Amino acid sequence: MIAGILLVLAQLLPGQATPDAGSISGVVVNASKDNALVTGAEVALRVKVDGQFVLAGETITDEQGQFLFDNIPADSEYVYLPGANWQTVHYPGQRVRLDHQHRRANIKIEVRDAVKSPNPLVVRN
Repeated sequence: MIAGILLVLAQLLPGQATPDAGSISGVVVNASKDNALVTGAEVALRVKVDGQFVLAGETITDEQGQFLFDNIPADSEYVYLPGANWQTVHYPGQRVRLDHQHRRANIKIEVRDAVKSPNPLVVRN
């Protein structure tokens, strides 16, 4: 899927050289459980195209809660938005820009356990 990102983005910029390849890696942690590593979380990478974030790739965290999107364009024109899906909720991470001097980014995405009861959720002071 990532190779497709390079191809699609290269087509968006006709006449320009293909940008250097970069990577976005990181870890997904559960903030509800003292930042425990999250195994098996779905991680989606979106890229901003024509003012909207579109899905560019997906992966699953490994046994250490880590993920990697490799061989993506390291061009400051692109804004990337990684995010994790956990217990049917999407948790966006930080926005990332890569360039020829900073071709790699490492981020942490925090998720939380879903509240199952009371339903509806009651907030108490």
